[in-house]
Parts: sequence; structure tokens; C-alpha cells
Amino acid sequence: MEAVMIWLLTIGSVWGTTNALIKRGAVKAQEKQRDREQRERERGGGGGKIWVVEFVRDWVELLRVWEYSVPFAMNLAASVFFMRRLGDSPINIAVPVTNATTFAATALAGAALGERIPVLQALAGVALIAMGIVLCISPGLVTHRFALLAAAVDRAKSQAVLRLDTSRHDQADGGYRYSTSLGIESLSISFHSVLI
Repeated sequence: MEAVMIWLLTIGSVWGTTNALIKRGAVKAQEKQRDREQRERERGGGGGKIWVVEFVRDWVELLRVWEYSVPFAMNLAASVFFMRRLGDSPINIAVPVTNATTFAATALAGAALGERIPVLQALAGVALIAMGIVLCISPGLVTHRFALLAAAVDRAKSQAVLRLDTSRHDQADGGYRYSTSLGIESLSISFHSVLI
């Protein structure tokens, strides 16, 4: 499972980094397109063209800008690899981990490329994303948290009967489902989390 997590984090990092590079390449492509349109206006051309021809020409011109096409190709390759690795990993972990990693990597790569971003908010967001990923992939942390809760309730109880049951159920996709029940006399609180 650790190898799968490394691949998912790598794919999310590639997606995020290439997103920032694609944005930068698209800005350069727009500058080139504006220059080309300006030259056409100066020559008196550009009227009466078929929209399909214009659309195809714009795409070809966009792909000719290497600052756009190289990160775009890397992003697509990461997507193909993600689809391949998705069969090896539980979807309830793969999608949140890669999407969260993508958001964090996009923010960091954008800042590294000189985009103006609110630094404190971006760092806080990246830290929250990292904590969310850790919670997604660490079932032991969640089980430990319930054990701490049970210990606190145990100390605070006077004559209440405390019951804490944690059980692990194998899932068809190869993962596990942890069920934790906390019961105090007639009051019963249940926590369920789907984890690996």
C-alpha cells in the first residue's frame, strides 16, 4: 500500500506542477496569438473565415508553443498513469489524495513561478491539505484518537458503564472498514470511518 501512496502523491504532484506550467504557457500562447491577429489586421486579412478552420488553427498554434505543449503532454501522461494505478488502489483513498496533492502542488509551483498569491493563506491551505492526506492514509491515527476519547470519558465517569468497541472489517476492494462504538449506559454513540 505504501508504494501505491507514493505513486498517488507523485501523480498529484505532477498534475499540480504541470497545471502551473500550463497556465504560464497559455499566457505566452495568448501573447503570440494577439501578435498574429495584430499582423493580420495590419495586412487587412482575417475576415470571413470558417470557425472550424479558426478553431483547428488556434489549437495547432497553441500546441506549437513548447511552454504549453510539454507540460500538457506530461499532464496527460500522468492522467494515463493514474488510470492505470487506480485499479491497484481503493478509490476512496486515491481520489482525495491525488486531488489534494494536486491543489497543494499547484499553489507551490505557482508561487515558485512568481505568481502573486497570498502566502499565509496558501501555506495554511497546504498544511491543512497535508493533514487531511495523513488522516486519509493513516487508520492508526483515527483508532488512536478514539482510544484517547474513551480514556477521557473513562476518567470523567462516575457510575456510568463505558463500552468501546473497535472492529476491523475486510472489504471486497482489499481495504478495511473500521467501526468504533462508544456506549455510556443507555446512551450509545457510534463512529464509522472508511479507511485502509
